[in-house]
This record gives sequence, structure tokens and C-alpha cells, in this order.
Amino acid sequence: MSNVGRIQPLEYSTSVALFENGSNQLGVPRYVHDLIHASVCPYCGEAVELEDRSYTELWGDETCHERYRCNGCGWWRSHEIPNKYFRGSARMGVLHIADLRERHLLANAIDQILESADRLRAYDPTKFEKLVGDVMKEFLGCQVDHVGKSNDGGIDLILMHSDRGPIPVQVKRRQADGKVESVALVREFRGAMVLAGFDEGLIVSTADHYSRQAMAASVARPEHLLPQKIDLVDCRRFLDILRVLKVSST
Repeated sequence: MSNVGRIQPLEYSTSVALFENGSNQLGVPRYVHDLIHASVCPYCGEAVELEDRSYTELWGDETCHERYRCNGCGWWRSHEIPNKYFRGSARMGVLHIADLRERHLLANAIDQILESADRLRAYDPTKFEKLVGDVMKEFLGCQVDHVGKSNDGGIDLILMHSDRGPIPVQVKRRQADGKVESVALVREFRGAMVLAGFDEGLIVSTADHYSRQAMAASVARPEHLLPQKIDLVDCRRFLDILRVLKVSST
């Protein structure tokens, strides 16, 4: 029986492996070889059927490319058959089963914060970093690496696999109502970005707003030795993001 209904939503990344003709000299996992010729989907058990077949001449010797897709959940696999010049390759979708419990916890946290913004400022700093990471993961559709420590150099999170590439994030939980984030924070973050080799970043703060100097310092300018663009998210903008997530989840 198909269990497609139990593995939604579906997210796919790509697994790539090279293989030698008739051997496993490159240490490719056994499951990759087994799935190259699988007739059923490893996730939902539905039939896997040929979607496309093409032929390419590589260095004077023709090779075949085949792509198969599952009729149930959309999982796919493809491979290029080796020839005497080309080792061949195998690619397949890797299914990510969404952690519904984490999403449920995030939804509850969003509801509580939107009821009272004061709860946002009462967050433990480390837990607030985790909250920001979870929110950005959902809002931007990316993966998040939590790197913040006591000596993190000013970078708390890194947004991975976003449309704009890896983006460092600094998170500041300010307790005072009406707090203005100063230009010093932006300048310090610029330094951390230079040392880490980033030209684009993000600061998320529970401050009421950023000073005019801070906003000016966040803009990349041609006269800068290393132009860097930093997006600034204050308390009100962060709450707007939470509202968007709440609406999109209903």
C-alpha cells in the first residue's frame, strides 16, 4: 500500500556519485548501485517509470542518459551509462521528511509572540537565535547553520542554500522597549564579514529601530574597499515576517 500521504511535504536535494564500469573502486555506497535499477520508489513503493532517454557522444563514444520518476511522490533517479572514456554518473532525489513537530512548535511560538511582542524581548538570547534560525528557514526556504557561541566573532547563523548563497546573520535580543540599534553594531558586523569572506549579511534585532547612521552604514557603496550589503531587521519588521508565516500556514 502506498504511504504517500504520510511523507508530505516533499523536499528533494541531489545525491551524486561516480562509478567505474563494472566495479565500485570509488567507494560508492551500495544503496546507490541498488537504486540505479530500482523499479519501485524507495519512499512510497509506487512504480518508477522511464521519463526520458537521450544519447550523447562523449569524446567519440556514445553514452546513454536515462531519467526515471516515481508515479506517486515524484522521487526521481537518473544515470549515464559508462563507456571506455567516461566513468558514468548516478543521481537521485533524497527525500527530506519535514519535522512536523518542529513546525508545530514554531507555529505556537509565533502565536504567542504575536499576542504580545514583549515576549520577544523576554527570550533567552540563545533561544532567540534558534527562533530566528527557524523563522528564516521557513520564510526564505533555506537551511540554517547555527554557529553562534561566546566567541563567535559576531556571526550567529549562516543561511545555507538560499537564492543569494551563504549569508551570515547576527542576532541581537534587546530587552529594553524603544531601544535604538546603533551604528557600532553594523560596523562590527562588517568586520566579522570581512574576516569570514562574506559580502552580504543580515542583522536581526529586537530593537525598536536602527539609527540613521546604522542604516547608512548597511548600504554597499562603490567607494568602499570591500562593498558589503547588510539587511537590517528590527522588531517591527521581524513581527511582520511572523505574520506572513502565520498567514501562509493557515
